[in-house]
Amino acid sequence: MSARGHVFVVRGDLRRLVADAWLLPADKRLGVSRSWRDAAPVRHDLALPDGWGMDGVRVVQVPGTRPACWVGNVGGYGRPPAWYAEAARQFIRHAGIALRGQSPVAGRSLPLLALPVVGTGYGGGRYISGAVAKALIDVVAEEAAANAVDVCVVCWEDAAYAALQRARADLVRERPGSAAGWKELGADLIAQADALGGHALDGSLVLFLGAGLSTGAGLPSWSQLLDDLARVAGVDADQRKALTELPELDRARIVEGRLNAAGATLDAEIAVGMRSDRYPVAQGLAASLPVGEVVTMNYDELFEMASAGAGRPVAVLPWEPARSQTRWLLKMHGCARRGDIVLTRHHYHRYEQARAALAGIVQALLITRHMLFLGFSLTDPNFHRIIDDVRQAVRRENVPAHVFGTAIVLRDEPLMNELWRGDINFVPVGAATGNPGEASRKVELLLDRLAFVATDDTAHLMDPAYDGILDPHERWLRDNLRDLRDRKPHGVETTKAWRIVEQLLRDFGDPAER
Repeated sequence: MSARGHVFVVRGDLRRLVADAWLLPADKRLGVSRSWRDAAPVRHDLALPDGWGMDGVRVVQVPGTRPACWVGNVGGYGRPPAWYAEAARQFIRHAGIALRGQSPVAGRSLPLLALPVVGTGYGGGRYISGAVAKALIDVVAEEAAANAVDVCVVCWEDAAYAALQRARADLVRERPGSAAGWKELGADLIAQADALGGHALDGSLVLFLGAGLSTGAGLPSWSQLLDDLARVAGVDADQRKALTELPELDRARIVEGRLNAAGATLDAEIAVGMRSDRYPVAQGLAASLPVGEVVTMNYDELFEMASAGAGRPVAVLPWEPARSQTRWLLKMHGCARRGDIVLTRHHYHRYEQARAALAGIVQALLITRHMLFLGFSLTDPNFHRIIDDVRQAVRRENVPAHVFGTAIVLRDEPLMNELWRGDINFVPVGAATGNPGEASRKVELLLDRLAFVATDDTAHLMDPAYDGILDPHERWLRDNLRDLRDRKPHGVETTKAWRIVEQLLRDFGDPAER
């Protein structure tokens, strides 16, 4: 099935998302709220189209911005939901035309446009946020399909995220072939995503992130990184080609020696090579999942950035105490900013002695959780050592055999599947000879479906701004919960039972309990 555009929903920071174009919300005077002021240089002498500030064209591109920034006039009080959604429609159409003939960002098979839930911040539509979310999803899905572009709707808060997912569920139920759905995945991949979503909902899912999840930000693979480091060290082209014939761990050792001879250090150069101020949509989708434990061998800080944008800042192990946050990220091979890099054969030989405690955490997760591998090749020697110890422990203790996790891979690899049979389920998203960009996009679609299934879609229930998206049963429940809250007798708030009720009201987005 040919790609025809899809709607992604991400909880994150639009200003930090990798995209081909994005929409900056403003009013008719090009005024933007404080949180957006540093996002793009918007000059007040920007040439505006005819009808700006009225009901004509309400989007305009800011020259010289990368990714392309479009300003949209979404500031208007007393406007119906369709008025705010119309700005999104114009953005997708105009940006889609402007991007024709250009290669999509980061090797994607389709361009990616990104926008906020327009008008629900300071745009005048915040008190009808639910109705705006519903109108927005409808319009975005229609235009994504019509213009053959992917569109990512990005929001800050739990309630908005829940409302967007609810609006999407309603649309997919009414129109199963809509771009808000996942028909491109096919039934088998949808079933895999739904099963993983079940693990996320019951708290058993953990993530293992590999370098493949970072390439969407333009960061190098391990092999590319070694070549870049060799170039920095002054290694000529012929020697760099000869280096590729060595095992990567030995190649890294030679590169480290050349860097030191040139007065540079491995840690410092990796910090430069792995720097990025934007994260790809795959990282944003992973950060949107209700997962508290994440492991990576990556040096970059993309997941930290994405997770902070999703309102779930992480404690980074082993440098920070995990009790400081509700989510932690274990960086097994060091960090670009913090150093302590594991890259050469010498580093690997010392790993078991120096980082046994970190390996123990991963082993415990393999035994007690379901690990989802994303962008990870499963060829790392340290990981092989870790999982072999787990195999031996499980067999020695006569624990019933179970699969440790699921690996989402770009293409079918029968030999790898055979090698890991009984330990890890392989889920290929693309054909063996398929386009890598299309396969990577399928991973994004699968993650989007997984995030949809794993969403707690009740976080907007008690917020009156989202009344427009509730069904009659939800309104009945909301009204009775409000009545219970407002009519409680004096002294009830001191009981343990009421503290549980208060937490429930907070989980349902009750403004009175924030």
